[in-house]
Amino acid sequence: MGRGSDLTEVQKAQIDLLLSLGKSQREISAWIEKSRSCVSHYIQNRDADYSARCNSGRKPCLSDRDKMRIVRMAEHDRMSIRDIQKSGDFLCSYGTIHKTLAENPNLSFQKKLMKPPLSANHKENRLKFAKNHFTWTDEMWSTVIFSDEKKWNLDGTDGFAGYWHDLRKAPECHSKRQAGILHNVHYFSD
Repeated sequence: MGRGSDLTEVQKAQIDLLLSLGKSQREISAWIEKSRSCVSHYIQNRDADYSARCNSGRKPCLSDRDKMRIVRMAEHDRMSIRDIQKSGDFLCSYGTIHKTLAENPNLSFQKKLMKPPLSANHKENRLKFAKNHFTWTDEMWSTVIFSDEKKWNLDGTDGFAGYWHDLRKAPECHSKRQAGILHNVHYFSD
């Protein structure tokens, strides 16, 4: 794509007038403050629908279909930019893939919300546990060992959990806690 702006109707009229007065392309380009190639392109293509910009330059490495596939891989498959690049489907740089995702108006790179994803079943199990053990005394609780003192990452990393979020959907959550409730409690009898 050319770097110059399109010729205005006034500039086109000036080129036609100066050309009819016998001025050279160099003089015309200096007068209207455009490049000689721009003036030359206009003169050669005067009858055609002319734009000062020409489609020169490097061909884009990603088609519109490729861009849609990249967005789909990041959004639905939860692939990182490096994973998309390593998949071998696209012969482009990390920056090109990042630019494709960043330019999409429906995507935003966000950090996952830090809260446990409690479903209705989780809440029901917690309530049952509380009702069943409401009457326990300190003596009964002293025979219980809770295993949540040791942290196991069953659902992935607990560090920065970023993802490409589709702004049309609800945000995702990242849990630092484990989902299990009853299986973390071990009973020891005397």
